[in-house]
Amino acid sequence: MSRIGKTPVDLPAGVEVSFTASEVSVKGPKGQLTFPLFPEISLEQEDKQVVVTRTGAGSAKTAAALHGLVRAHLQNMV
Repeated sequence: MSRIGKTPVDLPAGVEVSFTASEVSVKGPKGQLTFPLFPEISLEQEDKQVVVTRTGAGSAKTAAALHGLVRAHLQNMV
């Protein structure tokens, strides 16, 4: 498992995250950003944290690469 991908993303006060199967949106005091999600990746929100997980779709190598990528992009969006 990816070291970067398994770390949850902490949400500071005033930041809201919403996601669908194909897109994640982060809204905060400085604006709103969106990022497309890949079928190999899913998100779960637990209290003030967002956890990025693999769905098992696609190849394991691709899913591993996207796992850390999506988590890093999500952290930068927050």
